[in-house]
Amino acid sequence: MNGVNYAEVNSRMSSGLGQLVCICYLAFNILPCVLEFFFQKHYTTSVSDVSHTK
Repeated sequence: MNGVNYAEVNSRMSSGLGQLVCICYLAFNILPCVLEFFFQKHYTTSVSDVSHTK
């Protein structure tokens, strides 16, 4: 009984860990692109705002 529960928990944890690693891997690949896009967009809008005020 206890061994079965441990095996179930272990398999769930290993699959969860695999998903977590996958998500982290995707996040580290996507995050720089997203941040760059947002910063670029924000930077260009702020620059255009400054040029408009001048």
